[in-house]
Amino acid sequence: MHFLKLILLIITISFVTACQKEVGFEAHLLEAIEVNSERAETYASLSQERTRKLSNALILSEQLLILTARVFDMRGVPFNKKGIGIIEEDFVPMHLEYSALDPVAPTNPFTKDTTRFIEEIFQSFQPHKYEPDFEIVADLSVKTLNSIEKYELEHNIFLPMLKHVIESIGFGAINAIFYSCQSEGSSDQLAKDLISLQIIGLGPLVTFLDREANQFHQEGIGILVNDLPKIPVIERYSKLQDMQQCQ
Repeated sequence: MHFLKLILLIITISFVTACQKEVGFEAHLLEAIEVNSERAETYASLSQERTRKLSNALILSEQLLILTARVFDMRGVPFNKKGIGIIEEDFVPMHLEYSALDPVAPTNPFTKDTTRFIEEIFQSFQPHKYEPDFEIVADLSVKTLNSIEKYELEHNIFLPMLKHVIESIGFGAINAIFYSCQSEGSSDQLAKDLISLQIIGLGPLVTFLDREANQFHQEGIGILVNDLPKIPVIERYSKLQDMQQCQ
């Protein structure tokens, strides 16, 4: 019955295009699709069209999430009307520091060790897939980001999509703690659903995108590295550490 209600909600919202919000999950995806579609042309020119497969996969993955994103946005509206930023403030604007033309230092290739490292990270998040504890996921995300950056430095490799998804999970978990205080816990289920969705997304697509991008990183082409906005997880985590209790 719960599943049937969800399907009916999705069908209804799919027709209510006028309800699209200017900020939030769907707006973030639409902005990302626009940016990545424009940059796809530059990367194709730099790579003699070899980046098309990667660009198309990235854009398609974003397009497939639009309807789901709209559902999350609509679920967030009652809280947003009360000044609680859930969903609205969980997605950052596509403010990018680098252009598609900016080169990166050539990297080493993907190895079996790289794949194993990524899969170990996936596994570490699986116990939190369905009933995530916000503080545990926040701590795990920050710890994992530190591990990723260390691995990148030691192996001269970029893992931009992996890092981006972990940043998003951590950001959502940290924010969820603040939202829970503001809403006296009533926003918890929505926050858990968002975190669960992103943890479920830790899988083959993330590995594929980073592995595919790596062949171009070896040539100094910064696809994905230059195209993902920085999410201020560490800064937000510091504020969480300073917070004693809900006030």
